[in-house]
Amino acid sequence: MVHSTEHLCDINDETTKYSLRFGAKFNTNKWLSLKRDGYNVIRKPRDADSLLQMLWKGDLDVAYEYELVFEESMKKANLPLDYFQRVRIKKQDLMVHFSNDFLRQAPGFLEQFNASLRKCY
Repeated sequence: MVHSTEHLCDINDETTKYSLRFGAKFNTNKWLSLKRDGYNVIRKPRDADSLLQMLWKGDLDVAYEYELVFEESMKKANLPLDYFQRVRIKKQDLMVHFSNDFLRQAPGFLEQFNASLRKCY
C-alpha cells in the first residue's frame, strides 16, 4: 500500500521514482526494494508511526506500508483514514515463519496450524 500526499501524480510513472520522496520502514524488504530499484528514499523510519509522522509533516511524499498497519498508526494519531490518497500496489498474502527448532519441539503443530487456516477461508 502506498499513501501519497501527491493527488495528481501517477505513481506508476517512471519519473516519479526520482522526483518524489519515498519511505518505508528502515531495513525492511520494502525499504531495501525501493533503494535497490532506484527510488528516491531519503529517510530511515524505524516503525509505522514514524513513517506516518514523516508523511504527515511533509518530509515524505509517499509512504510504502501495509494498509492495516498504516491504518492502525493513523488511528493512534487521530487522523481520519481518508486523510491521504491511497494507491494499491499489489495484493500480498500474509506469511508466517516458524523456526525449525520450534517445529522440532512442537511436533504436529504445523499440521494443526494449517488445518486451522483452512477454516478461515
